[in-house]
Amino acid sequence: MPGQWERLLLETADFPRRLSVSYASDLRHLIQRRLEHELALMGHQVRPAPSRLLRKNATIFSFAPFTDPNGNVHDAEFCFRYGTDDYSFSSLNYRYDYGSCRHPARFVAVPPLLLGNFGLVISSATSPSIVHPPPEITLAGIAEVKSGATGRVIVWLGARYNAQRCCSWVVSELEGIELDDPIAGPDKPLTYVYASEFSRQFAGARHALSEEDERELRQRMGYPEKGKPIREQILYESVCAIFGGANVTRRYRGRELLGLEIDVWVPALQLGFEYQGQQHDDRLPHWQTEDDFNNQKHRDARKVALARRLGIRLLHVGPRDELHREAILIKLRRLGLI
Repeated sequence: MPGQWERLLLETADFPRRLSVSYASDLRHLIQRRLEHELALMGHQVRPAPSRLLRKNATIFSFAPFTDPNGNVHDAEFCFRYGTDDYSFSSLNYRYDYGSCRHPARFVAVPPLLLGNFGLVISSATSPSIVHPPPEITLAGIAEVKSGATGRVIVWLGARYNAQRCCSWVVSELEGIELDDPIAGPDKPLTYVYASEFSRQFAGARHALSEEDERELRQRMGYPEKGKPIREQILYESVCAIFGGANVTRRYRGRELLGLEIDVWVPALQLGFEYQGQQHDDRLPHWQTEDDFNNQKHRDARKVALARRLGIRLLHVGPRDELHREAILIKLRRLGLI
């Protein structure tokens, strides 16, 4: 289909130049409709997906934050960078008949654009090579699955993705998928076509992928690494070296703390150590909403007040503090805690 991609991807003059919480979904449906039209012109009988554009029901915003269906508040910059709901690995798996995406893609950007997955149901047999994109367009994969005795489903697996918004591990795996990779699984084809071969193989690694994405994105955007588990572990080991491991408790949540937690606890001395990363002092806009940050500050203040009332001595350690044994000893002596 000469020029089909230029028409599908670039001719969007009739698409409202406004953003909404369903922007990615709307754009995907618009392009899907055009692809259905192109297939029909080629003589294929296309059964349109039972879905509709939801723009009339969407909340339009300029540069004001909006609240997604999960109750999370996102600002416009977050939306431009990562999508319009949450940035989940599940964004690699869309269902075409949802109307609006369950997990809008975190990589939404124009150009390039991740459309996500959708299926086109056609009643005549065809081949997986029905769509021939130009070489500059990156496809994660195209697969064809038989449906019933005569029907076929073309599954378009992530038409184009933005490598700058995707961690290198995911990019390498996407690039490794062949265009004729089959979709196989225990489910019936018509229910399984919504899942990509990539997801079938690596769905169990979603959490790890999310962590890797965040690490690379933080580095690329100039944010410090999350790091708390690593630095908190160093703090814990240093305190154990001073007081003896048997006398130290990690992440203490005694009943008297009323649901709060002390990172490192020395019960014999009623002494607690708190590691406080940057998110305790400065809101990280792409990982903390204003409410998240305010709640964090409120919990910190509650913990300080409660510790004072209980006679607990708290030592706060920040991201720039030395955490080795000698440094902790110096800090304890300077504050008269030992």
